[in-house]
Amino acid sequence: MEAGLFLSLTGLCVLAAFLELDAVYAGQFLLSRPVVAGTLLGVLCGDIKTGVQLGIWTEFLMLDQLPVGGYVPPSGGVCVASAFIMAYLCMLPVSFSFLLGIIIGKAYSHMESRLRTWRNSWNQAIEQAVQREPGALNFWMAKSIAVQFAAGFVFIWLGVQLLSLAGAYIWPRLPEELCSAVDLAYFAVPWIGMASLVLTLYSKTKAAAHA
Repeated sequence: MEAGLFLSLTGLCVLAAFLELDAVYAGQFLLSRPVVAGTLLGVLCGDIKTGVQLGIWTEFLMLDQLPVGGYVPPSGGVCVASAFIMAYLCMLPVSFSFLLGIIIGKAYSHMESRLRTWRNSWNQAIEQAVQREPGALNFWMAKSIAVQFAAGFVFIWLGVQLLSLAGAYIWPRLPEELCSAVDLAYFAVPWIGMASLVLTLYSKTKAAAHA
């Protein structure tokens, strides 16, 4: 496979932004799920172990993050893609890359919230355009997807660039005890996720019993 394009930072960020579209805007084939996105990146780059592990860890961490009301949860797809890119291309430790990826995914949710607010301002113009020409809806849908893709790509690219540079400077200067703590926290994530899942299932079972 000719994977030179996708093995570059730009190519991987393009792929990450494309997969993120599947979260809401196009398809919804679960390609943006962390375990799927992580596995795809791992297969493409020849590092399946890291991709699958980061995907599963991110899934566990995001179990109780639901888009309720106006809340936009951290993007699991952006988290795992950013973490994988920093571990694979920037050669940062996987545990530290995971932490930085979570930061990027959380920041992405704030950007996404503002982007949705901006798109809502199009509603009146869309309504008027569709009243004049029903086919205009296709243009606005394409515009929305294009804006989302471009914003996602730029955000992921900048986030990975900035945090990987900061991480490359910080990690070698951290005390050994703190580096060990980061590693320990990383391997504790599945246990935290399973505990959260058990608590959620117990709460639902208890509520059903009292219904």
